[in-house]
Amino acid sequence: MAEKLLIADALDERDFLRVKIHKAIQNCSFVTVKRKKDEKTGSGVAPEDFAEKAKSDYQSISDMIVRLKKINSAIIVSNATTNVTLKSGLTMTRAEAIARRKELKSKNSDDLEYEFIQTMQRMISSAQRDYSVLTKKADAIAETYNGNLSSKDKDLNIKQIEAAKVLTAEEYPEIIDPLDLEKKYNDRVDQYTTLAKELDTAIKVSNATTYIEI
Repeated sequence: MAEKLLIADALDERDFLRVKIHKAIQNCSFVTVKRKKDEKTGSGVAPEDFAEKAKSDYQSISDMIVRLKKINSAIIVSNATTNVTLKSGLTMTRAEAIARRKELKSKNSDDLEYEFIQTMQRMISSAQRDYSVLTKKADAIAETYNGNLSSKDKDLNIKQIEAAKVLTAEEYPEIIDPLDLEKKYNDRVDQYTTLAKELDTAIKVSNATTYIEI
């Protein structure tokens, strides 16, 4: 008769089994050597006791591996065939949701959305740095120009003063930003963060309410 397990419980058991199997493999012993005249093995165990434990450990490890494989297979099938729906209304299989969540959390070069966001951030930062550098240069030019004027004729007419202002104003930078990039960047970061939270929630709910059979 098939055994039913919640995905959440199956995931916990899978993790537990992996640790338990690994430990059992590290501690098992299936073959040993002793002199014919000795009653026990080198580790002080009678041959019949050694044989009994070897058979028991072998069977136990084999059974746990079989169960682990069954659980893995059932989870894979369930992930591929069970849909989850996000708060945004987006529907996808749990396998797709898990893969997308992994991308969002790993933030690696394979996630093109993250690469796009990072590129926008670098562009914004670069433009701000350039703007700051050019502004400082323009301030220096304006200070020098105004200093030269003031050191000459104190009775400069208004036209000359205004002309100086126009000349120095042209030295100041402006940011060409047809997309309002910082707003688009912030919007995408918000969407990215929200999606990660929605995926987490949807997967947890699905894992806690979906059964598999093994």
